[in-house]
Amino acid sequence: DGAVALFVKARAIEITLAACDTAQDSDEILVPVLRIHRLMVQADESCARICAKAGLVPLIMRFLDRNVDQRPDQNTGAEDAVAILCDMASSGLKFQSLLVQHHVLPRFAKLLKVWQAMLGLHLERCAGEDTTLVLLDKLVMLCVSTIAELSTEERWHGNIVESKALRACVAVLPVARDARSVSEAARVLGNLGGRQPGRWIVLKCGGVKAIMDACARLDGKQGGSGRGMSSDVVPALDLINAMRNLCLHQRVSDLVMHGPGLRLLIDACIHCTDDRNSNAFATLVQMALSSEAASHQLLDRLMLTESVTYDAAALRSLRDRITAECARKSAHSLQALSVL
Repeated sequence: DGAVALFVKARAIEITLAACDTAQDSDEILVPVLRIHRLMVQADESCARICAKAGLVPLIMRFLDRNVDQRPDQNTGAEDAVAILCDMASSGLKFQSLLVQHHVLPRFAKLLKVWQAMLGLHLERCAGEDTTLVLLDKLVMLCVSTIAELSTEERWHGNIVESKALRACVAVLPVARDARSVSEAARVLGNLGGRQPGRWIVLKCGGVKAIMDACARLDGKQGGSGRGMSSDVVPALDLINAMRNLCLHQRVSDLVMHGPGLRLLIDACIHCTDDRNSNAFATLVQMALSSEAASHQLLDRLMLTESVTYDAAALRSLRDRITAECARKSAHSLQALSVL
């Protein structure tokens, strides 16, 4: 902390950024500067404000534009550049406004497409894990996480759609190797699904199918831990939350009921004791309440679920819980109407 204070007091942030401008954004100078400024942005929000005011964001944008087609490695500065923007996106509305103003969303949509293509080619050519694969996974995750942070504010939803950042997240969701990327992409779709127009847009751009594909990659016996995904993060919670919002659209509810998403919801209700359980149960109740036909169909499908995976008694218990909660909610709604 003392070193950060001295750095700020000496106006080193402004001086180092001015040096980059003087050197015409020479990567030889810019790469170490990005590493320093990443540490500054992470250290303190006041430092992040100074960096932003001094022009760090447009500097990063120019750097990414120059290097968009270059395969990243540990020394190119790409990770530091994207991590700085990701940290800023999670630091409040003023920082988010700055990122949107400097067109971070369309840049990231393009970068995600390029880096996903690089990942595919590199996977074909290499026999196992290497530093390039690990770095590309991390870059994809940081990009998607930045978009996810922006998606928490409804005011940016239009920008996310128009910049094609939503489509980029949809493309990442079913194939990402890092489970954190799956979680963050699901968070984007779920946040946009918080309103009716967003639910329709997510459905139209293939987002629901992408969620079903991601659900199919999860191991139901382990509460949603990913097969073929790196990291210890369990993406099931964000997938469940996305389905909960999106299932308010009847078409989405039907797709979930007949897809791998239903199995994930059932698994969370039976095997989990955390938020996955309560949110999955709320989603199933919501699906059952959408119509009388949907209720019968859902309850029937519960009993048709593979008995090898779930104990029959556990499925009956879940079915009874859903029936009881639907009855309670229906009675409460009727009581409210009678008061009116």
